[in-house]
Amino acid sequence: MLGGHLFQERLGNLHSLTQQEILAKAVEAVTRHLGISRPPDSSSVSIHRGCIPQYVVGHHAVLQGVKGALRRSDLNGLLSLTGASYLGVSVNDCIYRAKRLAFSLAAEQQNSSTTGLEALE
Repeated sequence: MLGGHLFQERLGNLHSLTQQEILAKAVEAVTRHLGISRPPDSSSVSIHRGCIPQYVVGHHAVLQGVKGALRRSDLNGLLSLTGASYLGVSVNDCIYRAKRLAFSLAAEQQNSSTTGLEALE
């Protein structure tokens, strides 16, 4: 995955790059970072503009409020949150947080209040 707010600075204008040029940049990154110089057996390039969220100033404080509201509400212990809207924006972050949440929920006693936002503590 290539992108983010530094895309244009580092890779050029997304609107003028072809799929082949984007693929070449991805292959170059794999070669540079992983030392894999063999070309891919197959590839697929999809361009998704504006799809990587950037949290606004105050996001952490909003999540603290959400966590408190979940614990005070009738949903206490019945609803947990995870995903890119809360903590982390990448697939790796989502998998990591979901796994931690699943383990926390599996280890809980009844009437616990895991919100999925414990990393804020």
